[in-house]
Amino acid sequence: MLKERINQLFDILDAGTKDIAAYAKCDPSAISRLKSGARTPGSQSPAISKLIDGMFQYAIENDKLQLLMDTVNVYDEELIRTAIRSYLYENNNNYDRKLLPFSEKLDTVMSMCEMPNIRLSKIVNVDTSYISRFRKGLRSPKSNPELFNRICTALFDQLELMNCFPDLIKLINSSSNMQIDNPEKLSREELYINFHAWMNDFNKTDHEIIGHLLGTINSFSPNHDIKIPPIKALVSDTLLNEDCHVYKGIKGLQNAVLRFLGNVIRNNSKELLLYSDQGMEWMVNDPDFRNKWAALMVLCAKQGTQIKIIHNLDRDISEMVEAVESWLPLYITGSVQSFYNTKPCGTRFKHTIFLCPDSACISSCHANGMDDKSIYNYYTDPDQLSFMKDNFETMLNDSDSLVDIKQDHASENTNEILLKNDFNNLSLYLTNNKVVIVKNSPPGISITFNHPLICNAFQAYANKFRK
Repeated sequence: MLKERINQLFDILDAGTKDIAAYAKCDPSAISRLKSGARTPGSQSPAISKLIDGMFQYAIENDKLQLLMDTVNVYDEELIRTAIRSYLYENNNNYDRKLLPFSEKLDTVMSMCEMPNIRLSKIVNVDTSYISRFRKGLRSPKSNPELFNRICTALFDQLELMNCFPDLIKLINSSSNMQIDNPEKLSREELYINFHAWMNDFNKTDHEIIGHLLGTINSFSPNHDIKIPPIKALVSDTLLNEDCHVYKGIKGLQNAVLRFLGNVIRNNSKELLLYSDQGMEWMVNDPDFRNKWAALMVLCAKQGTQIKIIHNLDRDISEMVEAVESWLPLYITGSVQSFYNTKPCGTRFKHTIFLCPDSACISSCHANGMDDKSIYNYYTDPDQLSFMKDNFETMLNDSDSLVDIKQDHASENTNEILLKNDFNNLSLYLTNNKVVIVKNSPPGISITFNHPLICNAFQAYANKFRK
């Protein structure tokens, strides 16, 4: 089994959980769950990729690379990651099963235990439309762990009430990389842990993720007549003119951002520089604030403010696609330049820099998990703004372009291959290091990606048409 192979490599390397986690740039608890078998992800999952990277780097730094290579039977250092993956999953054919996305899991379990949308929404205290969108795959609670936990608890209680535990175990065993052995010996708590882990696996195959992205681009049709509220309806004069230099907690951050963006618009500022690696709960959990933020960002783009954003992407294709999809309406304006930092993001501290170089900056640094207790500084001093701009530009120097959008596409590369896809309105071109998506219906645009993970994911998507 997977956990046995993982622990064998730990023994061979004489490494501890914290040792590998440090090199894998992840929390030790993630490695611990893999070692214990509490989590059994697929061979191509981000969790396994990080584990492999951690083992590889640990072996290099501790003079055990040759020992690792001998163990996984490989003689070329460049192939060692593939060899470790094969070693971990050798004779584990069950890991090749078709995995269910979260929406299908939720829909199946709710049907199994006869839980209607309206009842679940009342139990977990959200609008019924939220549950409906979760079941249809239009949204997911991935970014809201508290809501996800409430959903799992409510469903598990209902499954128990309806005597559905045997059916649940069959479903988990048949639709995931997890295997519940000896279910008759499981306690209720142990079964819940397995159920929670199964529901919590939001990973999709690469071609499914790319298919969703193409569907979003295919259906996207910007409404140029959309009415954006005037700035006074979004930000009060009192907040715009506030002379506050310290904001506390999530509510404070929201007020700081409204004041910040409102003044960018009022002053017709030329440039906006954005970076944050803290969680997005401060935005997505408050629909009223999110709508105001979106309207203000559109107003910034419409007035010609040039926006540079460094996305927080930690080598996860799904994170990249989510970022592209959420920012697509702003990308189309031509006012946004999108980047990703090539250096790994740490797990101990979270940082935010929202900077308008000629007027203000919101900045914070706090321990992971302290978002709602953090101090968010609002700087207006020119020397401080200059210092924060130097910080941003240093990060930008270590960043690459995530997406490039143009109004047309003229192929200058004879090596481009026109690929089949599921959407008549899209043309898809692929080379070894670039993907170009051309939307043939209005607005006629081309979207170019250069990131290796995105290119590889498009290759996986294209392969299903070659079979």
